[in-house]
Amino acid sequence: MRGIRLRKRFEELARLLFPRWKSERWSIQTSNGPSRCVGASGYCDRTHRAIYVYDGKDVTLAHEICHAVSTGGHGEPFLRALRQSAAKARAAGLTTLANELDAEVTGYEQARAERPTAADMYLDLHEAADDLPLAYPSSLIRAVARNHGYTASEFRKRYRRADAVAKSAWAKANERRKRSAERRQQLQRAAAGKEKS
Repeated sequence: MRGIRLRKRFEELARLLFPRWKSERWSIQTSNGPSRCVGASGYCDRTHRAIYVYDGKDVTLAHEICHAVSTGGHGEPFLRALRQSAAKARAAGLTTLANELDAEVTGYEQARAERPTAADMYLDLHEAADDLPLAYPSSLIRAVARNHGYTASEFRKRYRRADAVAKSAWAKANERRKRSAERRQQLQRAAAGKEKS
Protein backbone atom coordinates (compact mmCIF):
# COMPACT_ATOMS: atom_id res chain seq x y z
CA MET A 1 0.00 0.00 0.00
CA ARG A 2 1.54 3.29 -1.05
CA GLY A 3 1.04 7.03 -0.91
CA ILE A 4 -2.51 8.27 -1.13
CA ARG A 5 -4.11 4.87 -0.43
CA LEU A 6 -1.97 4.42 2.68
CA ARG A 7 -2.82 7.92 3.93
CA LYS A 8 -6.53 7.34 3.28
CA ARG A 9 -6.55 4.02 5.17
CA PHE A 10 -4.54 5.57 8.01
CA GLU A 11 -7.11 8.40 8.32
CA GLU A 12 -10.04 5.93 8.20
CA LEU A 13 -8.58 3.78 10.97
CA ALA A 14 -7.62 6.80 13.06
CA ARG A 15 -11.18 8.19 12.85
CA LEU A 16 -12.65 4.81 13.76
CA LEU A 17 -10.31 3.95 16.62
CA PHE A 18 -9.53 7.37 18.12
CA PRO A 19 -11.93 9.97 16.67
CA ARG A 20 -10.60 12.83 18.83
CA TRP A 21 -6.95 12.20 17.93
CA LYS A 22 -5.53 14.71 15.45
CA SER A 23 -4.17 12.27 12.87
CA GLU A 24 -3.77 15.01 10.27
CA ARG A 25 -0.85 16.35 12.33
CA TRP A 26 1.04 13.11 11.73
CA SER A 27 2.83 11.84 8.65
CA ILE A 28 2.52 8.25 7.49
CA GLN A 29 5.19 6.70 5.29
CA THR A 30 6.05 3.37 3.85
CA SER A 31 9.45 2.42 5.15
CA ASN A 32 12.17 1.45 2.69
CA GLY A 33 12.49 -1.79 4.56
CA PRO A 34 13.26 -3.36 7.88
CA SER A 35 16.23 -1.04 8.49
CA ARG A 36 13.83 1.72 9.61
CA CYS A 37 11.49 -0.73 11.33
CA VAL A 38 14.13 -2.91 12.96
CA GLY A 39 12.59 -6.22 13.94
CA ALA A 40 9.07 -4.87 13.46
CA SER A 41 6.41 -4.11 10.86
CA GLY A 42 6.23 -0.45 11.78
CA TYR A 43 7.66 2.33 13.88
CA CYS A 44 6.06 5.31 15.62
CA ASP A 45 8.35 8.34 15.93
CA ARG A 46 6.53 10.44 18.52
CA THR A 47 9.17 13.18 18.42
CA HIS A 48 8.62 13.93 14.73
CA ARG A 49 4.96 12.83 14.64
CA ALA A 50 5.70 10.26 11.97
CA ILE A 51 4.58 6.67 11.52
CA TYR A 52 6.60 4.35 9.31
CA VAL A 53 5.13 1.07 8.15
CA TYR A 54 6.77 -1.75 6.30
CA ASP A 55 3.80 -3.93 5.42
CA GLY A 56 0.84 -1.48 5.30
CA LYS A 57 -1.52 -3.94 7.02
CA ASP A 58 -4.45 -2.62 9.06
CA VAL A 59 -3.13 -4.30 12.21
CA THR A 60 0.23 -2.53 11.76
CA LEU A 61 -1.44 0.84 11.21
CA ALA A 62 -3.69 0.33 14.26
CA HIS A 63 -0.70 -0.80 16.36
CA GLU A 64 1.33 2.29 15.46
CA ILE A 65 -1.68 4.58 16.03
CA CYS A 66 -1.94 3.08 19.52
CA HIS A 67 1.71 4.03 20.08
CA ALA A 68 0.96 7.56 18.91
CA VAL A 69 -1.98 8.04 21.28
CA SER A 70 -0.36 6.35 24.29
CA THR A 71 2.95 6.85 26.07
CA GLY A 72 5.08 4.68 23.79
CA GLY A 73 6.50 1.26 24.43
CA HIS A 74 4.31 -1.77 25.03
CA GLY A 75 3.37 -1.00 28.64
CA GLU A 76 -0.08 -0.70 30.17
CA PRO A 77 -1.10 2.64 28.51
CA PHE A 78 -0.32 1.11 25.10
CA LEU A 79 -2.18 -2.11 25.96
CA ARG A 80 -5.24 -0.08 27.04
CA ALA A 81 -5.20 1.70 23.66
CA LEU A 82 -4.82 -1.65 21.89
CA ARG A 83 -7.75 -3.17 23.83
CA GLN A 84 -9.89 -0.11 23.08
CA SER A 85 -8.98 -0.39 19.38
CA ALA A 86 -9.93 -4.07 19.31
CA ALA A 87 -13.33 -3.29 20.87
CA LYS A 88 -14.03 -0.47 18.40
CA ALA A 89 -12.92 -2.61 15.44
CA ARG A 90 -15.21 -5.42 16.60
CA ALA A 91 -18.14 -2.99 17.01
CA ALA A 92 -17.52 -1.73 13.46
CA GLY A 93 -17.62 -5.28 12.09
CA LEU A 94 -13.86 -5.53 11.48
CA THR A 95 -13.60 -8.92 13.19
CA THR A 96 -10.26 -9.91 11.66
CA LEU A 97 -8.61 -6.69 12.79
CA ALA A 98 -10.19 -7.01 16.26
CA ASN A 99 -8.89 -10.57 16.60
CA GLU A 100 -5.40 -9.57 15.46
CA LEU A 101 -5.31 -6.72 18.00
CA ASP A 102 -6.59 -9.05 20.75
CA ALA A 103 -3.83 -11.51 19.84
CA GLU A 104 -1.23 -8.73 20.17
CA VAL A 105 -2.54 -7.81 23.62
CA THR A 106 -2.35 -11.45 24.68
CA GLY A 107 1.16 -11.79 23.29
CA TYR A 108 2.46 -8.73 25.15
CA GLU A 109 0.76 -9.78 28.38
CA GLN A 110 2.25 -13.27 28.13
CA ALA A 111 5.71 -11.89 27.36
CA ARG A 112 5.57 -9.73 30.48
CA ALA A 113 4.20 -12.58 32.62
CA GLU A 114 6.99 -14.96 31.59
CA ARG A 115 9.65 -12.61 32.96
CA PRO A 116 12.66 -13.92 31.06
CA THR A 117 15.98 -13.79 32.88
CA ALA A 118 18.68 -11.27 32.12
CA ALA A 119 20.68 -14.08 30.51
CA ASP A 120 17.73 -14.75 28.15
CA MET A 121 17.63 -11.08 27.16
CA TYR A 122 21.36 -10.88 26.61
CA LEU A 123 21.20 -14.02 24.45
CA ASP A 124 18.41 -12.36 22.45
CA LEU A 125 20.72 -9.38 21.86
CA HIS A 126 23.41 -11.71 20.46
CA GLU A 127 20.86 -13.45 18.22
CA ALA A 128 19.50 -10.08 17.03
CA ALA A 129 23.05 -9.00 16.13
CA ASP A 130 23.34 -12.07 13.89
CA ASP A 131 19.85 -11.64 12.41
CA LEU A 132 20.00 -7.88 11.78
CA PRO A 133 23.32 -7.16 10.04
CA LEU A 134 22.62 -3.46 9.46
CA ALA A 135 21.52 -2.72 13.03
CA TYR A 136 23.70 -0.75 15.43
CA PRO A 137 23.76 -1.63 19.16
CA SER A 138 20.99 0.86 20.02
CA SER A 139 18.80 -0.66 17.29
CA LEU A 140 19.43 -4.13 18.69
CA ILE A 141 18.25 -2.96 22.09
CA ARG A 142 15.12 -1.38 20.58
CA ALA A 143 14.31 -4.54 18.63
CA VAL A 144 14.73 -6.90 21.59
CA ALA A 145 12.93 -4.51 23.95
CA ARG A 146 9.96 -4.23 21.60
CA ASN A 147 9.78 -7.99 21.21
CA HIS A 148 9.44 -8.30 24.97
CA GLY A 149 7.04 -5.42 25.53
CA TYR A 150 9.45 -2.77 26.77
CA THR A 151 10.58 0.61 25.56
CA ALA A 152 14.34 0.86 25.10
CA SER A 153 14.66 2.95 28.28
CA GLU A 154 12.57 0.46 30.31
CA PHE A 155 14.73 -2.34 28.95
CA ARG A 156 17.96 -0.55 29.88
CA LYS A 157 16.70 0.09 33.43
CA ARG A 158 15.66 -3.53 33.91
CA TYR A 159 18.72 -5.06 32.21
CA ARG A 160 21.62 -2.84 33.29
CA ARG A 161 24.23 -4.52 31.09
CA ALA A 162 22.13 -4.18 27.92
CA ASP A 163 24.31 -1.47 26.32
CA ALA A 164 27.57 -3.31 27.00
CA VAL A 165 26.13 -6.64 25.81
CA ALA A 166 24.65 -5.05 22.66
CA LYS A 167 27.99 -3.43 21.79
CA SER A 168 29.82 -6.70 22.35
CA ALA A 169 27.23 -8.68 20.37
CA TRP A 170 27.40 -6.16 17.53
CA ALA A 171 31.23 -6.26 17.44
CA LYS A 172 31.35 -10.07 17.53
CA ALA A 173 28.70 -10.42 14.82
CA ASN A 174 30.56 -7.93 12.60
CA GLU A 175 33.83 -9.79 13.18
CA ARG A 176 32.17 -13.09 12.20
CA ARG A 177 30.71 -11.49 9.07
CA LYS A 178 34.12 -10.01 8.20
CA ARG A 179 35.89 -13.37 8.63
CA SER A 180 33.20 -15.09 6.60
CA ALA A 181 33.58 -12.54 3.78
CA GLU A 182 37.38 -12.92 3.83
CA ARG A 183 37.04 -16.72 3.71
CA ARG A 184 34.65 -16.44 0.75
CA GLN A 185 37.15 -14.19 -1.06
CA GLN A 186 39.96 -16.69 -0.40
CA LEU A 187 37.85 -19.52 -1.77
CA GLN A 188 36.91 -17.47 -4.83
CA ARG A 189 40.57 -16.59 -5.48
CA ALA A 190 41.55 -20.25 -5.04
CA ALA A 191 38.80 -21.33 -7.44
CA ALA A 192 39.84 -18.68 -9.97
CA GLY A 193 43.48 -19.84 -9.68
CA LYS A 194 42.50 -23.45 -10.39
CA GLU A 195 40.50 -22.41 -13.44
CA LYS A 196 43.57 -20.63 -14.87
CA SER A 197 45.72 -23.73 -14.38
